[in-house]
Amino acid sequence: MAKNKMLLIALAILVLVIAVVSAVLTFRGSASGKLDRGTARLKNREFQVEIAEDMISRARGLSYRGSLAEDEGMLFIFDEPSVQKFWMKDMNFAIDILWFRGDELIGIAKNVPPEPGASILNLKSYASPGEADRVLEIRAGLSDKYGFELGDKMELMR
Repeated sequence: MAKNKMLLIALAILVLVIAVVSAVLTFRGSASGKLDRGTARLKNREFQVEIAEDMISRARGLSYRGSLAEDEGMLFIFDEPSVQKFWMKDMNFAIDILWFRGDELIGIAKNVPPEPGASILNLKSYASPGEADRVLEIRAGLSDKYGFELGDKMELMR
C-alpha cells in the first residue's frame, strides 16, 4: 500500500516536472526568432518588426535581449482595443513605447528605462493613454529624433 502511494507521488512529480519544462520551452521558443516579421512605417521611417500576437510572445516582449538596432522594433497586436499596460521586466536597454488605436498614434512613453534587479512587485507599469490595439517598442530616443507626434499614422506591411 505504501509502495503504491510512493509510486503515485513519484509519478505526479514527474508529470509536474514535464509540464513545467514544456511550458518553459514553449515560452522561450515563442520569442526567440520564430515570431512573424513585418515592416512598420511611421512618418516615412521604416522599422523591421517582430510581431507579437499571442499571450506568450507579448508577455516576453523584448526581455533578455542585449540591444535593439535603430531600424528594429517589436509590434504587439491585440484582438480588441483596451488600455494596454507594459513593464520593463528583464529588459537590458531603454525604449520608447508607442500606443496605437488602429493605425493612429495615441500615446508615447519616451526613454522608458530598464529596471535591473527590481522585483515583479516593484516594477513600474506604463499604460496607454486610451484604448489601444497596437503597441510599437523602438530604441529609446527615436520618437524625438524622428519627430513622431500624436495622430501620426502607422502602416504595417507583412
